[in-house]
This record gives sequence, C-alpha cells and structure tokens, in this order.
Amino acid sequence: MYSKIRIYDICRGGSRALGPGLRYIIWTQGCLFHCANCLSPQSKPLDQGYLMEVDSIADDIISNQNIEGITISGGEPMIQAEPLCQLLDKVKDKRPELTISSFTGFRKENLTAPAQIQLLNTIDLLIDGEYVDELNDE
Repeated sequence: MYSKIRIYDICRGGSRALGPGLRYIIWTQGCLFHCANCLSPQSKPLDQGYLMEVDSIADDIISNQNIEGITISGGEPMIQAEPLCQLLDKVKDKRPELTISSFTGFRKENLTAPAQIQLLNTIDLLIDGEYVDELNDE
C-alpha cells in the first residue's frame, strides 16, 4: 500500500487558473514525456521533489473550506496513480462535493493499469494528451 506521493509543489490557498472555481492544486513530481516547451520542466526528474504522506495532504484538503475542487497536474500524475487513488478516496469520503480535475500526457485510451482506471473513475474532468505549446493561448 502506498502512503506517500512525490510532490513538485502544492498550491494550498487555491487557484482559479487550472480548472473551474477555486482549486487546491497538486503538482506531482516525475514525468516520462518530453513535451516541447514544457510548462514545468523542474517537475520532470523522477528522483526530485519531496515525499508527502497521503494522510497529511488529505487532511490539508479536507480542512480547507475555501476550495471548490482539486486539480492534479505534474509532472505526470498517472505514474503515481496508486497513492493518488488513496488520497482522493480519503478526500471524497469527507468532502464528496469537491470536483477533481487532472492533466495527463497520456491519452485516456492508453491508461489501462488498474490503478489508472480507478483514478479515471474518480476524476470529473480529464485533460489528456501531451502538451502542445502552439495550442497554449494563455
């Protein structure tokens, strides 16, 4: 059982930039893609960032009464699907009203591992496919 997530950064105060409403943002650490002009190249190394306990992140999200949802970005969240499932199960148990958004460089049809499928079933909004810099309209 996974009890830690490798994190690049967290925006606890909330942001309106990565999904609808005020969102708690988690940037996971580690990515296998090589997207041109990646928006967060520092989040790519698999062995950097820092480990955080799933329970600690869940408690932080659950206690934050200002947020309307959670966005998970990266790095690449789907390579940490197991601990993210743990996290979201804990959060949804106490705060079922929170919406979940996630970005992934994978195409949805290529996410076939059991934990990835479980994570997909928890996510309300998935933005899939590699980052394409030419499509970034700010």
